[in-house]
Amino acid sequence: MRWMVVPLLMLSLANAQDARATLESGDELQGSVAGLYAEGVAMLVEGSERFIPWVDLKAPGLRVTSDVAVMFGNGDRVTARVLRLEDDALVIAATFIPEGRIPTAALPPRPAPTPERPAQEAAETSAEEAAKPILDPADWNGSVALLGTFRKGNTDSGLFQLNATLKRQWTSDRLKLYGSVAYGKTEGEHTAGSIMAGGKWDHFYHEDFYSYTRSEFEYDKIKNLDLRVTSGIGAGVNLWRGDKDHQSFDLEAGVDYLHQSYDSETPRNDASGRGAFVYKNRLFGSWLLSEEFEIIFPFVDPSDFIISSTTKLQTALSKRWNLQNTFEVEYSGKPADDTTALDLRLLVGLEYKF
Repeated sequence: MRWMVVPLLMLSLANAQDARATLESGDELQGSVAGLYAEGVAMLVEGSERFIPWVDLKAPGLRVTSDVAVMFGNGDRVTARVLRLEDDALVIAATFIPEGRIPTAALPPRPAPTPERPAQEAAETSAEEAAKPILDPADWNGSVALLGTFRKGNTDSGLFQLNATLKRQWTSDRLKLYGSVAYGKTEGEHTAGSIMAGGKWDHFYHEDFYSYTRSEFEYDKIKNLDLRVTSGIGAGVNLWRGDKDHQSFDLEAGVDYLHQSYDSETPRNDASGRGAFVYKNRLFGSWLLSEEFEIIFPFVDPSDFIISSTTKLQTALSKRWNLQNTFEVEYSGKPADDTTALDLRLLVGLEYKF
């Protein structure tokens, strides 16, 4: 992330609370931040806006204890807090970054006052803004991908996997249904045989925060897994969203019911914690990178955890066809008898979007 930015940087601070400004006179103002500009800070104090030039502040100058959304001129955004004013620069903190500096000269200039609008016009505009949906509604859409590896000659082996996804999006909700089937043999011996299906529903309270409920079912002959069921609820937060589609970073945390049934073993039923993140970005303009990481750990025995990761790199061949590379990793803290803890799968194939 870039903390030394160009003058196009903008800060969106509509949700900022608990702001304190320390004046040269020794007085302290408390309220919320309405805007940060090259000339100073605009604060809402007791219901009215007050503009304070940077030169009228003394250390620590300005402190905002709640997270604010930092907007960049290219559309990028990061959530951060304002720690203090230091040497004509704002010192801020964000996730994974203890401190970053933004020179006050790099902030946008204070806008000229806008003429007052008639009350009726202002009310109509406010009503339109309040009615604006959090998400852009989208009808049913999805994809089907056929992936695999194949070798013939000194070694006869083949692995094929069919993935399917179905999605829909409303003004504040989104639904994702997914599933996969895998089959493989090496020298006549089964090396893959699995079925997985699941679904996830997200409800957005605003564009950066949502709750979710999800369920997933899995069978895997090679891992001696007769049935694994994970079902739970949780919350997610968006930490970064780019100016283009397929550019975001989301964190999720929640609780799951975890059922696992292995061959010749007593079924396990556990209340579990869940942590996950989803990262999406564009590489070299035409390649799309997706990383989905998840860890599930039973509260009674955290050493019986399950870590899974799916990395996808794809590029468009046409409007609906993509070339896709997928790397899947699963690591079990306590695998079933006669199985290994680590399972890797690298697949290449075609995806069709509809």
